[in-house]
Amino acid sequence: MAENGVVPREDGLSRIAADVEALLDSNSQMFLYSIDPEQRQWTAVAPGQFFHSYMILGKVKITAQHEKTILLKSLAQGIRGGGGNSIPVDCFVPRHGLRVIIGSSTNDFLICFECRSVHTFVFKHSDFPISDSPSGRFNESVDKHHLKKPK
Repeated sequence: MAENGVVPREDGLSRIAADVEALLDSNSQMFLYSIDPEQRQWTAVAPGQFFHSYMILGKVKITAQHEKTILLKSLAQGIRGGGGNSIPVDCFVPRHGLRVIIGSSTNDFLICFECRSVHTFVFKHSDFPISDSPSGRFNESVDKHHLKKPK
């Protein structure tokens, strides 16, 4: 903790990463989304077609604990390496989404590796930077499950 009571950014990112890793629960449900960043809908639409206003190109329930671990640990690693984000705020073209449900708690992550930013929904932390290091793991899962990718 800094003298003025403000938590240094690196410490804050470490806490966020630890909270992401804490979502590793054998009873959790996880869904991976392939998102089209160009197709956005601001008004109410048919359920299941959009993930936080972005069109879903593909969705899969991740059932293997090993794959859940890989995705969440790589996300946490990317958060720890995300402190150098200097991309303009108006850049956000997400291609991946992740939903982790534990009990009655749903944690959603809308991820843009291009501008190295994650928007969160319900998760205990607000939006945060991320490195692009997890993109390979996320793309491997998208390919493994034959999800359609954006153009």
